[in-house]
Amino acid sequence: MALFNLAVQKQWVEMNPAVRMTVATEPKRLPYVMPVGDVEKLMQWATANTPAMVPYYALALFAGIRPAGELQRLDWTDINFERREIFVSEASSKTHDERYVKMSDNLVVWLAPYRQASPRRRPQA
Repeated sequence: MALFNLAVQKQWVEMNPAVRMTVATEPKRLPYVMPVGDVEKLMQWATANTPAMVPYYALALFAGIRPAGELQRLDWTDINFERREIFVSEASSKTHDERYVKMSDNLVVWLAPYRQASPRRRPQA
């Protein structure tokens, strides 16, 4: 669309042929909320079978950190246990806006055994 608008502006074409097109839109869907029982089963399974993934699941489920991108770029140095907040940098954020995410009590409990003091160690191990 923008290319044709530029072509009209530069007088390379008389009209934008894309103006009459209709754009398909997908109806907005509510986000999926995993039932508490399923969350409990997932965390129990992860603890027993893939303990290195527990922080990853906990951060996604209890802090709302987006698994695709944000969580992959998160570092233990971004997690402040004293202030109970997680820093999502501008570079990591889907919206390119930095933000602080408050840590819930249950998130602190799930992350505490995996807490890393060393810099640049990924929470998802």
